[in-house]
Amino acid sequence: MNTSRLPPPRSLLFVEAGLVVLAVALMIPDSDAIALFLFSIPILVYGWLGARIAERAPGNRIGWLVSVAALFAAAGLVGMAYQRFDTVHAIDPLPFAGAVQLLVAVLPLSVTWICFLTVFLSFPDGQLLSVRWRPVL
Repeated sequence: MNTSRLPPPRSLLFVEAGLVVLAVALMIPDSDAIALFLFSIPILVYGWLGARIAERAPGNRIGWLVSVAALFAAAGLVGMAYQRFDTVHAIDPLPFAGAVQLLVAVLPLSVTWICFLTVFLSFPDGQLLSVRWRPVL
């Protein structure tokens, strides 16, 4: 894996943390903001873990996959908070509400599951066990 063109692993962690802060900020007046913050703690832990693995072993795919899964999960949190923002503040025509609803319903969960499936199939060194596992992936 060529790691010369990839961003530093900690930059993904900072983006994830920024997305979590944005999601909690959108939910501040709502009582569910605490639940959203507690739900975001495992996402930040996975992001930190992925960044640490990617820093220690840049050629290992697992750290990058865990970081990307945490990034998409954090983006899903922002989408959920954006949808909830509409109900809390009673803004009827919320911009891009349909697109956000579609993205939140499809993208974060599917990308996160694909990343974690790839992590499990390529554990421990980031490579598939054999060529026969490619169709499964």
